[in-house]
Amino acid sequence: GEWMASLGVPVTVEVGNHDMPYYNLIERFLTPYRRYTRVADKVEKEIDLPGVSIIPLNTTARAQWRFNWSKGTVRSGALRSTLSALETAPAGSINLIAAHHPLVDADTRTSGSTRGGLEALQALQKAGAHAVLTGHVHDPFDIDRPTGNGSIRLIGAGTLSERTRENPPSYNRISVADGRISVDVQFMPS
Repeated sequence: GEWMASLGVPVTVEVGNHDMPYYNLIERFLTPYRRYTRVADKVEKEIDLPGVSIIPLNTTARAQWRFNWSKGTVRSGALRSTLSALETAPAGSINLIAAHHPLVDADTRTSGSTRGGLEALQALQKAGAHAVLTGHVHDPFDIDRPTGNGSIRLIGAGTLSERTRENPPSYNRISVADGRISVDVQFMPS
């Protein structure tokens, strides 16, 4: 919390499957983000910058009707909240959606297998989203994905972990200028 405050810039934190207790089911269901108390004001926080809006979409679930709870799901309430925020984004802004799980798979080594992801992606693009920023699969990617309404950019971040990854540790440097999004993957030295 202190480190994030020291950055001196707006911060949003998108929680993922590793941020909830896995074996303590009582804590997982009652207080899944208890460890995030010091940054609670940053969890899924919408950020409006000059010319850019960052809007969260929660894709994690405390439980699902499948064995692997680490995979993504787009719940209708979460999608409605994100679509509502898109409606009120400043006119002419580049709208970036921040989620943990890729909404559709991006040919990476691992999968997000996000339930409801394709439908959400189509709705987000139709509502004015320009790109969806995600993590989870731990390998960077940057692709344009056609939808029934046009295309939308999918930008995935790498990770600082070296565990079972296709790529070395990395992060994305994203710039927005003149209505264009550019992504520069920053690979960490070995």
